[in-house]
Parts: sequence; C-alpha cells; structure tokens
Amino acid sequence: MAARIAGASCALGGLVASSYAASKLLPRLSRRPAQDASLLWPPQPRCLPGTGSNSAGPVATGSHQPRTVRVISQNVWNSFFAGGPGRQARLIAFGEYLETHAVEVVAVQEMFVFGWGPFCDQGEAEAAAEMMRSLGFQYQTSPVATLPVLGQSSGLAVYSKLPILRETHAVFSHRRAVTRKGWLEVELDLSAAPAPVDAAGAPRSDEVAGDRLVILATHMEHSHHPSWRAVRERQWKQLVARATQLVADETNGRQASGDAGPMVAVLGDFNVCSRDLGQLVDGGAEHRALADAMQSAGLAHELLCPAAVGTEPQEMTARPTLRLPSVEGALSSSPDHFFVTSPLWQRLVRAAVVDTRGRGGLYVSDHFGLFAEFRT
Repeated sequence: MAARIAGASCALGGLVASSYAASKLLPRLSRRPAQDASLLWPPQPRCLPGTGSNSAGPVATGSHQPRTVRVISQNVWNSFFAGGPGRQARLIAFGEYLETHAVEVVAVQEMFVFGWGPFCDQGEAEAAAEMMRSLGFQYQTSPVATLPVLGQSSGLAVYSKLPILRETHAVFSHRRAVTRKGWLEVELDLSAAPAPVDAAGAPRSDEVAGDRLVILATHMEHSHHPSWRAVRERQWKQLVARATQLVADETNGRQASGDAGPMVAVLGDFNVCSRDLGQLVDGGAEHRALADAMQSAGLAHELLCPAAVGTEPQEMTARPTLRLPSVEGALSSSPDHFFVTSPLWQRLVRAAVVDTRGRGGLYVSDHFGLFAEFRT
C-alpha cells in the first residue's frame, strides 16, 4: 500500500519532495478534521486575556510607557514541497525567540497542513499551536480551514495574546492546483493590550485602551517565470480589492461612531521583491505596481522598504528580508512586506527586520521576520 501511495504521489506532479519523503508520510497522517472543525478552533482559553504565560520578554519600566501592541510576521519555511530542514528544531527555535522578545501578535506563513484524501498531516501545525499556547498566545486561527482534498492548505496562521474577534479565510482564484494560497483576515481587540507601568513596574490605571486592529496576512505565488508572475499579479489584485473594501467599510463605520480612522495592516510573504532581485527581474516594476495599488486601497505606508529609511518614526531599517548566503555579488531580496493605513502609521513606535533565532543560534527560516510596534 505504501508503495502504491508513493507511486501515485509522483504521478501527481511531484507531491513527494525532498523535505517530505514518502517513507515519512504514512506515520504522520491522521484523520481529516470534520468540515466544521474550524469552528471549534482553538480550544477555549484556559486563562483570561493577558493572564497566561507571558514569557515573551519583560514589560518596559521607567517613566510613563504608552500601551502598545507588537506584531511580528514570519515565514516559517515549512512547505511540504520546498521547505527547509529540521522543521521541528526550527519550530522550537521560534518559540525560544518569542520567549525572550515581547510580542502580542504573531502572523506566520508556511505553517502548512497537508490533505491526502480522508487523511491529513498537521503535525507541525498542532505542535505550533500547543507551543504558542504555552507562551501565552491563547487566541489562534484555524490551521485547517483551507485544507484541500489533496495538497497544502494556505499555511497562514495568527497566534495572539489579544482576543481575535473574527477570522476569515480566503483562497486566491488563480493559484497552483496543489496549494490553497490566499489570505487570512483577523480583527483583534486592542483593549486587552499590555497595560503601561510606572517607575516601580506596577500597572497604571490612568490610561484607557480601546480600538480594533485588522490584519490581512498573505502568502503569494513564488515563481518569477512570466506565466507565474501573471498569476501572482492576479493574486495581489484580488487581495487589494478586498483591502479596498475593508478600508472603506472601516472608514465608514468609524466615522459613524466618531472613532479614529481605519486601523488596517496587510502583511506577509508577497514574493514581490523590492530590492536587487526585483531590479534584475523587471527594474522593480512589480513592486511599484503593488505599492501603488496598496496606496490606492488606503494603505499608503509600507514599513521597512528602502524608501522608508531616514523617515519618521526612527529605527526604520531596510535590510533584506530573505536570508541569503553571505557571498560577494549575491543579490539582496525582500519578498516580505508590511503595509499600513495612515491612522496606524501615525501610531507606529518602531519597526525592524529581525533575525529570528533560537538560543543556540539556529535560525527559524530562510526569511527574517518583520516586526512593528504600535501605540493602542
């Protein structure tokens, strides 16, 4: 039976890849979740918001510290077709990084679940969910909501210490047959953000938090072949259409209630390069078109792009987001991006491309992480 399954996988276009050998497939399979399993995810939190294990780092002390929310976007390199080695070890390394860095919201790409008829492989996704809960990320999106009959899910997940008020999963209309790439939309309750503290480290009660933050996380087609670039363009145009509608709805709703403007971020692995590789491929045209479209949608600011260097707020950096060999003449690449609306930009405290590694120096991914901190 195993040989027949392995042979069928090869006939179906190379479903067995170097990082996902047929000999390792069967022991990892479990029964496919029921169709409404996503409605049951995650299990009910075992503690109130903000009271779980908060080992992501010490709360800043000293003079009046504003209430903030810290977000990190990370491709975790767990593709079943072209993922990196040492998947479990790198997952542990990510947990070790989060233990020592204060973060409230983690949006990941390539946390794939693999569908194989009535079975699925969600080993890393389940391990990640358990690990993140132990770190205080009690609110999590469903890892199986986009699971296909055969192939990979979207690989998108959000882990949060703040309540997730709603989540929506969408799949691109144009994509590869054996993957369900798309976007994940979550609305977060910022009223549960960490409270500011006084000089003695005691929580302050004189500052009231509120508002909501909406995040659209995405992962797009990777190939730069002209035919696949056309597919990727259709993908980001579909995402921009949703972002346009979302920003408009948020703007209208907030105006009616007298709230501040729309707090929306679109982030993830776009596979659209804003650095040397993009210049080589098309003179940077694809990134300019994407940035212009995002601006038209109401997301006028891109964090961490080269043009942002030297602008306010400080601590902006434009280091590449793809981890490439340090050899002379190597092209720099930044396929990961972080777009925000003007009201969210005005609340930006700092942003950085971060080198996510475990305590022993093991890197989490072939991508660096994107970090941003906002006042709530």
